[in-house]
Amino acid sequence: MSKLFENPISAITDSVSKGVETVAGVFTSNKEKDAQRSADEQMALLKTYQAEFNARQNRTWADSLADAFNRLIRPMIVSLILFIFVIAYF
Repeated sequence: MSKLFENPISAITDSVSKGVETVAGVFTSNKEKDAQRSADEQMALLKTYQAEFNARQNRTWADSLADAFNRLIRPMIVSLILFIFVIAYF
């Protein structure tokens, strides 16, 4: 309140600029928070990839066989589809 009596134009300008900043913050995103959120998301993704390929303790041969099957099934499906196209061509 004392600022209003000392320099009313400055007080009004500060109030308006804070109001505009508050309203603009609703319609625009905070770049720093967006960058931090993106970095956190990417680090979480990299940790999941790392966990998939790290050696696990208490691993049995059945676990290794299941992992091998899960990793080979997609290339096998693609190879089968390409083979069907080749057979259909002749």
